[in-house]
Amino acid sequence: ADVVAITGTALTNHTMEHLLGLCSPNAYVIALGDTAPLSTILFDHGLDAISGTRVYDANLALRCVSQGGNFRQIKGVKRLTLMKQKE
Repeated sequence: ADVVAITGTALTNHTMEHLLGLCSPNAYVIALGDTAPLSTILFDHGLDAISGTRVYDANLALRCVSQGGNFRQIKGVKRLTLMKQKE
């Protein structure tokens, strides 16, 4: 595939390395979703972009979560995308 999207859950279930190994060397690889850690360290492991969520108001986000809100209902967060700089 030309573009590969892998959820951040692949880190927690220890499948990220295997999935990255299956990618074509020229593929554009994205880690995405609420579980994708916004860490540029992932660029050193073959990812080209990371699209995740950043909490900017923890109290507001925790209140929404404690009330059973789904992700779309959670306030106090922003969706962000980090892209690897071209060399």
